[in-house]
Amino acid sequence: MRIGITIGGTSTRTGLDGLSRRARDLESRGFSTLWIPNVFGHDAITTSTVIGHETQHIEIGTAVVPTFPRHPTALAQQALTAAAACRGRFTLGIGLSFLSEEGDRRSVDIALSMGGDSMNAAIGYTHEF
Repeated sequence: MRIGITIGGTSTRTGLDGLSRRARDLESRGFSTLWIPNVFGHDAITTSTVIGHETQHIEIGTAVVPTFPRHPTALAQQALTAAAACRGRFTLGIGLSFLSEEGDRRSVDIALSMGGDSMNAAIGYTHEF
């Protein structure tokens, strides 16, 4: 059985050193995957890069990086760097997140979309990304 755990994402008080120590501890306890959310704290991909460089075996993934504020090429470049730092143990999780009034006007505001054409547009956006 493989067991994963989520760390970080709630505060920057722990710092990257603290998150790296926690990741090494979890790795030594036998967790197989470590998931880092992209909310209210450090950037999940950058944090994954640091933690991946500091660990040896645990798989590391993002849960979930929003696509709206990032250009696909920049996101791909960031993910490539994280994958290299993690020595192939990185998984990029992406999602739509929410749009603000100033957001990408080509897409939909998921917060207000409960189905139909709006949801199809959101799914299409994610597929294109």
